[in-house]
Amino acid sequence: MTYWFARTLRAGIAGLLVLTAASAAEGDLSGRLGDAKGYYVPEPPPPTVGVAVPAGVSGLWYDPLLDGEGYNFIVTETSEGPVLVVFFYGFSAAGERLWLVSENIPLDMDFGQPVSAIVYEAHGGTFDAPAPSAGALSAWGSMTLLMEGCLDGTIVLDGGDGQKISVVTKLAGIESLDCDSPSKGVAAGQAGLWFDQSLDGEGYNIISSAAGTVVFFYGYNAAGERLWLISDVSTGDSGGVFTVPVWEAVGGTFATPVPSSESLRAWGSISVDLGCSDGSITLDGADGVKLSSVAKLAGIAGTGC
Repeated sequence: MTYWFARTLRAGIAGLLVLTAASAAEGDLSGRLGDAKGYYVPEPPPPTVGVAVPAGVSGLWYDPLLDGEGYNFIVTETSEGPVLVVFFYGFSAAGERLWLVSENIPLDMDFGQPVSAIVYEAHGGTFDAPAPSAGALSAWGSMTLLMEGCLDGTIVLDGGDGQKISVVTKLAGIESLDCDSPSKGVAAGQAGLWFDQSLDGEGYNIISSAAGTVVFFYGYNAAGERLWLISDVSTGDSGGVFTVPVWEAVGGTFATPVPSSESLRAWGSISVDLGCSDGSITLDGADGVKLSSVAKLAGIAGTGC
């Protein structure tokens, strides 16, 4: 995932490869820095303790030592206030594709303050007929999240496939949305979670960054296995209308993901035509053709069209 995305980011990507020598209750992370071969590892910045975590943490996150998997952070508004939803894309212990989604995490936490949440996995369904989420989602385990600042943090996943400690850095945020200012505009307003109500049990995550727009699909393949796809980057002012190649992940396990330069293979294409609140997405590839009449399920707090 990250090798492919970094091709588009080009200049400036090295500045994001900052590892954190923080420790979590589940284990000491300092030894991880010695394994950072090929990366420049500066002294970790001091944590931003006592400052509320803002919507600017939304975007694409990963651990440079665990290339081939990653996380999407979505901060969205609800009737009870802003919440954070975290998606994980990677592999199971058995080498199957795995996508996980956290419960809503109230955004009343500060940098330097760990929070825990239940994480769910999905079972059942096919590419043509996803199993409704009410029956398909079951508890996988837990996630402990510790944000040190807007660009770095630690995630501990502990569940059915084992325990994983990810020392994460932000690979791509939402266009013009940082920790200090809200974002307005078509691209930022289209970022977030989208789904087709008639195809509950699957959906799309859209990350609209300064480098371009990336679309993630999470659902099932034709054989009933879990499937996650990642699109190529749509660059330029597309206005929410574009067609780009889409890739599927193969190989790797929960403990050892295969680097994205080796694990991503062509699956087909994705055609996107979005407004601010609804639109259409068409997938055309190895598992068939799917036309989704989508609506925005959750936008990014602080953004708008």
